[in-house]
Parts: sequence; C-alpha cells; structure tokens
Amino acid sequence: MPCDTSIRAELFQLLPKVGHTLSLGKAALDHLLWLIARTPPADWESGARAVVFMEVKKVAEERGVTPRQINTYERDIAEAFGLVQAKSCNGRRYGQRDPETGKIVHAFGFELTGLKGALPDLRRAKAELDAMKATRAQRARQLVIERARVRRLADAVAALHYAPQSARDTAAQIAAQICERVTDRQLADVQELERLIVAAWRAASELEALLLAGKTCGSDVETSDPSEENFRHIQTKTDSLSPLTGCGSPDGTAAAGKPAVARREARPAGLPRGRHAARPEPHVADAEYTGPAYMPPEATGAYMVRPGTAVAAASERFRAYLPVVDRAVAVADVVDAARELRAELDIGARAWREACEVVGAYPAALCLLIVDRAVIERGIASPGGYFRSMIRRAPVGKLRVDRSIYGLLRAQVPEELAADRGDFSYVA
Repeated sequence: MPCDTSIRAELFQLLPKVGHTLSLGKAALDHLLWLIARTPPADWESGARAVVFMEVKKVAEERGVTPRQINTYERDIAEAFGLVQAKSCNGRRYGQRDPETGKIVHAFGFELTGLKGALPDLRRAKAELDAMKATRAQRARQLVIERARVRRLADAVAALHYAPQSARDTAAQIAAQICERVTDRQLADVQELERLIVAAWRAASELEALLLAGKTCGSDVETSDPSEENFRHIQTKTDSLSPLTGCGSPDGTAAAGKPAVARREARPAGLPRGRHAARPEPHVADAEYTGPAYMPPEATGAYMVRPGTAVAAASERFRAYLPVVDRAVAVADVVDAARELRAELDIGARAWREACEVVGAYPAALCLLIVDRAVIERGIASPGGYFRSMIRRAPVGKLRVDRSIYGLLRAQVPEELAADRGDFSYVA
C-alpha cells in the first residue's frame, strides 16, 4: 500500500496556522510538531499507527524542558484533538517495528493516529481564517480609499478661495480626525475597520456638503452673465441650506434677494443688453483651469464615454467647432470645442472654470454638450443655470454624464447610429 505522506505534510502546513484556534498554547503546538517530525512516513499509511514511544525523560532532555512540562504539553494536545492513549501497565513507553515494512507491531507511548480524523476540522478552520483574512484585507483597502477621499475633499474645501475661513477650519478638523494613525489592533479587527470606514463615509458626506456649499457661495458674486442671474433663484434655495457661514446668513439671503440689476456690473454706455449681445470676454485666467479636479473620474461617468462617442451625440453646432484633422477625435478636441461654444451658449467664464475645478475639463465639456442639445431640442431658457445645476450634482454623486450621452445616442435615428457604430464602446 502506498505511503500517504500528504497527511503528514498537510499537518505541518495546517497546525502552525490554525493551532491557536484549538486553545492550544504555542509551547504545546511546538511540541506537537516535534512529535510529528519524529514519526516516519510509514506511520501515516492507511491502517498504520503513528506512535512516539520515546521515554518522557529522554524527550525532555532533547526538548530542553522538564518531564513535567512534557506531560503537561501532551495532556493539552490530547484534550484539544481528542486523542486516545494506550498506556502500559507500569506506565513505561516502548514499542516494536516490523524490520521489513517499518510499521509498528505494538507500541505504548503518545499516539498521534487520531490526527488523521482531525484533518477536516483543521481544513475548515483554515478556510475560515483565510476568509477572515481576505475580508480584513478588503476592509483595509477600502479604508485607505475612503481616507484618501476625505483628504482630497478637505484639500478641495481648503482650495476654495471664496469660502469662509470657518469652513476651511471645519474641513481641516474633520480630515484630521479621520486620518489619524490606525493601530495594529484596529487593523486586525474587522469590526473596528468597518467602524472606521463608516466614520470616513460620514466625514466625506460632511466635506461634500461643505464643498457644494462653498461652490454655491462662490457663485453668489457680482457678474455680468445674464444666464447666471436668471438662475439665481435656484442658487438662493441651495444657499439657504448651506452650512457655511455667510451662505445662509441674513446678509447673504438679503443680497441674494436683491434685484438682478443691482448685482450687475456697470456696463459701458451703449453696450447692448440682449441675450446674445457682444460683450468683452473675461481674462483667460478666469476661464482656464489646468489643475486637478476635485472629483475623481469615476464619480461623473465621463471615463465611460470615448471622444468619438461624445461627438456622435453632439449637435451640428458643437461639431462645427471641432478641428478638421486626419485622425480620430481626441479628448482635447472635445474640450476645445466646448470651450469655444461656451460663449455662444451664454455660459459664463466663471461657471466654466468652476466646472473644471470640480469635475475636470473633459466631464465639463460633456456637460456643456448635453446642455447644447437641451437648448436645441427643448429650448431651455437658462443654459448657464442648467450647466451649473449639472455640476452641482457631482459632489453628491448624482452626475452621470455617460447615461445622458448614451441616452442622446439612443434618441437618434437608426441611420446616425449605424454611421457612428464604430465609436459606441466603453472605455476599458
């Protein structure tokens, strides 16, 4: 009969990892591994016995402990695994092996044969430990992600130059509490990790509210953009719920309730006041923003829309601003076209810059593309307000430009869909 050495090897692999789950001390576990190592492979064959019949005194000498400690270790091992021992009449240990097969003919000592029956329990305990370890690692990774999100949102609030100092201080305090050093004890406890993750979620929600309120507060400034002034009623409603000092204050509410003419900048004499009246463009620094966005790409769904797909969903007016090149349309082309179309849609330079700060240039360009289609197909009266309302949905996780873009594509006639079929694919 072949020798089943896999049992012996599996015991060496499982016991160091799951022995502590059996209320077995480290010293007793080390002694058990020492006993298994003293058994030859033939003892683990089917029908054979695995017995260590070395005298306790000699075992103690080799282990460097007292015989009493050896007896204590072996008693604990027998209780943990339910091992049945066969003792001689005088309590001595001895045995005899077959000289040909090496199997035990008879022996009195510490018998390990019962460990074969304990293998299923050891495997199950190992699987449970592995599952717990995987859960703990997943929670630890999630905690790192949430803490990074909190730091990013806190930095975003601190970067709002028009936000009150109290809001920046509040954001810094929230981030400091969440980003405290995590101890080894906390990393080892799944429930503690989940508690930290929930705390990070709450902190992120508070910071998102501060960021959204800061953006809303920053939009209540003197401006000559009539589309933004026409949308002022929605901004005032949002400001009344703002936790930032000054946004929902009596002074801020009173300023928001003033007539639009009182908040407008003085126009040069003779300058037309119509919706499409020509007026000087702001300085490039007010319209351009090349820094990092406050919201990650996955928060807006823009990473799911290829530039070619966006162009297929755009209007003819939007496509007219695209460059004529002998290559595939790039992200920069879509952004440049949106930037050029912005003035025609009467969307202010400040609104465009704030959109780039919150969601990034490409998601902002997709939002402007959607606004352009809404102006053409539904005749919305305030493109600037519509554009700002879309951007304000991003910090609360409600901006999904990919769904809007693909909804516009589905609304097109089949001929257009067939012509642009090669671009309808998600970004990997």
